[in-house]
Amino acid sequence: MVSAMANRSTMSPRRARFVRNWTGRLVAFGEFIDGYDLLVIGAAVLFLKPSFHSPRPRSGS
Repeated sequence: MVSAMANRSTMSPRRARFVRNWTGRLVAFGEFIDGYDLLVIGAAVLFLKPSFHSPRPRSGS
């Protein structure tokens, strides 16, 4: 079964070049989005913390 899949999944040189060129860009974009989300959520927590009137900061545990 594995050898049949390996034979079917060969890429043309053009497709391999496309994948090689775009993989790094897509990974970098994903990391940027992840960092941006972290920044926005962190800032929102700082601004919303007084709204909950918590006497002391609580951790997730």
